Amino acid sequence: MKDSSTSCMVVAALIASVMFAAALIVPGGYTNDTGIPIFKQSHAFMIFIVSDALSLFSSSASLMIFLHNFMSCYAEEDFLKTLPQKMMLGLGMLTFSIMAMTVAFCVALDILLYGRPSEVTIPILSLATLATRKGKPHRTRITGVDDPESIQRVVGGLKIIEQRLEKLAEAVGMPF
Repeated sequence: MKDSSTSCMVVAALIASVMFAAALIVPGGYTNDTGIPIFKQSHAFMIFIVSDALSLFSSSASLMIFLHNFMSCYAEEDFLKTLPQKMMLGLGMLTFSIMAMTVAFCVALDILLYGRPSEVTIPILSLATLATRKGKPHRTRITGVDDPESIQRVVGGLKIIEQRLEKLAEAVGMPF
């Protein structure tokens, strides 16, 4: 149980650190004259801030739960009920934190890629979401259709898109 708590503490501390930094360095940055976030009025920005805060707080709570499990002395009977309950609570908070972090990441990408063609944003957001799923890697099928009038067709068309998707899948740890 101590090894599990230690591993989970490391993950929770990393998530808390990253989400704290993400809250201070917001997508799009700040205005030079007032220091207010540029995308403050955007609904997507509010979703980013809320999901970032939820991830930060839930990872901090799970860190405290795992730290308590690690530091406390337990009687023999506690290993049957109390300690497993606390571990499940900590793991639940950590899982919620990871989900909120994924939402914050996807919304930040959406803010930064706003106005870009959907052939860029949709694969990135889809792969980022799929990469966080539990269990064995799922097979993902992406079908490309070549546009005969596209500028890309002359210089490689679907082959270039395939190479970009392959690099993207490799970066997020998905088989391609």
